[in-house]
Amino acid sequence: MTTYTELRKHYLTEWQIWYKMCRRCRENERYYTETTVCDAWQGPQGFVEWFNELGPRPSKGSVLDRINKLGDYEPGNVEWTSKKQSQSRQRRHTNKLESAYWLKKAKENNIRSTTYYARIRDYGWSMQDAATLPPSMEKYATRILG
Repeated sequence: MTTYTELRKHYLTEWQIWYKMCRRCRENERYYTETTVCDAWQGPQGFVEWFNELGPRPSKGSVLDRINKLGDYEPGNVEWTSKKQSQSRQRRHTNKLESAYWLKKAKENNIRSTTYYARIRDYGWSMQDAATLPPSMEKYATRILG
């Protein structure tokens, strides 16, 4: 059985990606994304479980991507992909005036710009929802879809 220390030593880049994924999901972090990491992938042994699920990064240009942007970091919803493919999954906004308007509304609602953009980019929220829904522990799917 491979240990955490051995994996971290030989796959430092993958460990850094795993670490940043876990860090983004902590509520008090600057780039908090209202997403969770499954229990099996948390803690030092979590890296071993995560690595066993995904394996090594296929190429230098590969990025970690969630298949369903509304989903959490968990088996079946995370994969290595190219940056281009990851970006093609993200919702694009062509109307810059509308985007600027909703960003202003977000700031008026005490929603940080990083949270506003993460909601749109990572979760596929509409600009209006990203700017007006207060930060919450509840999942987007349960607030909007459920």
